[in-house]
Parts: sequence; C-alpha cells; structure tokens
Amino acid sequence: MDKKAISDENTKIVIYPSIRKVIKMIILSLLLTGIGFFEIIYGVSKENNNGIFATVIGFIGVAFFGLCFIYLIYRLFVKKPILVIDENGIIDNASASGVGLIKWSEIKEVIIYTYVNQKFLGIIPNNTDIIKERLNGFKKIIFNINRKKAMLISAPINIPQSVTKIKLEDIKEEIDILLKTNVK
Repeated sequence: MDKKAISDENTKIVIYPSIRKVIKMIILSLLLTGIGFFEIIYGVSKENNNGIFATVIGFIGVAFFGLCFIYLIYRLFVKKPILVIDENGIIDNASASGVGLIKWSEIKEVIIYTYVNQKFLGIIPNNTDIIKERLNGFKKIIFNINRKKAMLISAPINIPQSVTKIKLEDIKEEIDILLKTNVK
C-alpha cells in the first residue's frame, strides 16, 4: 500500500484522498457546471417546452455540480482522512455524506461491488436505523436515499474507489482482519 496515502500505527489505518483524483473530479465538476450554465442560456433563448426543460436541467446541474465543486475544493485543501480504521471501527469521511464512526459491532458485512462502472467498498450495517439516528440534515437524507437504493447498489454505506489510489481489495482485507478480531 502507498505510504503517503495510508499509515498504520498499532492497527490504526488512516487513508487520505488521492490528490490527483480530487483534482480530476474538480475539473469534471467544473466542466459539468459549465454545461449546466450552457443549458440555462440555451433554455432561456427558446420560447417553447424544450427551452423550459433545458433551463430546469441547467439549474439542477449547476446546483449539484457547483456544490460538488465547492466540496472538492474543500477536500483539496483540508487534509482530512477519508477512512480511519482502528479498534473502535471505521470512520467514514469518504464523501460529503460520510456517516462517521461505524462500530465493529454494527457491521454485518463488508463487500466490494461495481455500480455504473465504478467500484465501491460497501458497508452493510446490522441495523441501518442505528446509523441513521446519529446523522443529521444532508447526511441523513443521503443515507436514506442510499438505504432505499441498497436493493440496487448493494450497500447503504459506500466508499468509491475514485477517492483513493489504494485498491479497495487491500482496504477490505484489512477491514476483514480487524472485523474478526474486534467483534465481541
């Protein structure tokens, strides 16, 4: 494993985001925000239903990808780990919707799966309601969406491969070892 991206101190594994991947996502979010602005301009210039539809899609795109851009800029400059794995459990800060600490006793299973050509590390809790009750606002909304989509995406807690240069298989291997030794 990459020493700059991960540190292991007495079974504490700290994984930081890949700066290169964050920069790529910043560029992509900026591009998609620009496309949203184009849709707004195009939609306003048309006086039919297609123009209204384009304007609405443009506003949604600008809002969503603009927020992604702001969050990614934050992640670029704030050196916060995306995952911390230790004797207490897994601290998930991999995205704006990260759930924080998931205790070992709360984890039913950890899997790797692919959804829309992107690889994810999925954490399936024993009881999603316990995790949900600790969340607030935006994180609770996203968790509910992921929980409902879990029939499609396999897990309500997801860490995408796109945020780290460490293979998810290596991370899962470490988690499996600690899960076996820390579940009481």
